[in-house]
Amino acid sequence: MIWRVDQTLLLGVVLFTSRALATNCSTVSVTSESDAKTLRQSCQVITGDLTIGPFVQNTSTVHINLDGIETVKGNINHDLGSHDFTYQETPFTVSSSTLTKVGGTVLFGDDVCNMLNFSMPSLTTVSGDFTMSFWCSNLTYLDITSLEFVQNLQIAGKSLTTLHHTKLSNATGLWIYDNLLDSVDSIFNNPLNITTGAEIDTLPNVKNVTIGFHSANSLDISDLSVILGGSSSTEMSLGNVTFYKLTGLQRNSNLKVLTADSVDTVPTSSMSQMDIPFDDLRQLSVREGMYSDVVTLRLPAKAANWTGGFALSVYMSPGLNLSSMYGLDDQGNQIQTWYWPTNVSSIDIYEAIVANEFLYV
Repeated sequence: MIWRVDQTLLLGVVLFTSRALATNCSTVSVTSESDAKTLRQSCQVITGDLTIGPFVQNTSTVHINLDGIETVKGNINHDLGSHDFTYQETPFTVSSSTLTKVGGTVLFGDDVCNMLNFSMPSLTTVSGDFTMSFWCSNLTYLDITSLEFVQNLQIAGKSLTTLHHTKLSNATGLWIYDNLLDSVDSIFNNPLNITTGAEIDTLPNVKNVTIGFHSANSLDISDLSVILGGSSSTEMSLGNVTFYKLTGLQRNSNLKVLTADSVDTVPTSSMSQMDIPFDDLRQLSVREGMYSDVVTLRLPAKAANWTGGFALSVYMSPGLNLSSMYGLDDQGNQIQTWYWPTNVSSIDIYEAIVANEFLYV
């Protein structure tokens, strides 16, 4: 009888402890390094949300180490607390070498966020959005080496210089802007179907980008040279494309089919000639203003087979020569450089050099 009583008491202790751990591993707020230590020693799976901050630890930098946690079924987010925009949050870092999956979103920078480093190299899947917004203005290091599956990916932060990332296998939207990275090809050179939209803007250290999408409803790129088609791309279908202050435009030879609904481009002074490399295009708009010295605009021979209707709009392009459908090749021989589609719906040319020889359709 004594032995059975002891076992019953021991079982009760075990059950009580299990219930306590389950409670601690549900919705969790980490406000200090000691909180993080307790969490990583107790939980492999967090069944709810994981919130980082507000911090109560009075140190120069708070290091939130979440090694040991493998799954967060809810969201991971940052809480600044009840402060105004002048509040200087304690600098902090977030890391986990073991976390592989987040069932919700990862969001840092919904408000002022003084995160310096974010390192989760084993994270493969974020079922919702992954966002490092421009409010993360002191973020310098981002390691998402293994991230392949995400809904929408947004990366910003004017101090960000280092990104460790390999490839994306699934994403519906991409926004990369206002940072100091020197390449974003690991994000954009992938065979993705972008249904929400993709944008690159204000990346002073990136000179060119390779777009490897299968398709995209919209694509907006600024201040870059663009290569359409990646190493594994054979077909690309684009919706509305905007190239603002374009420095170069090429088509990968591996790309067999390239189509777009509309292209709106503002080339720069580095482009004296612009080739439109599409197999089918419904609308082309060229705006130069003060940015460009483009003198030649080329539409390929295959354009003569376009029958879906084509609209051309050219304005604020005083240096653009549209006086003839013919030009010279690299050897000085005269060749046809512009081919009109079969069905032209509209032509709108304003402030450019134009003559009847170009408009003969």
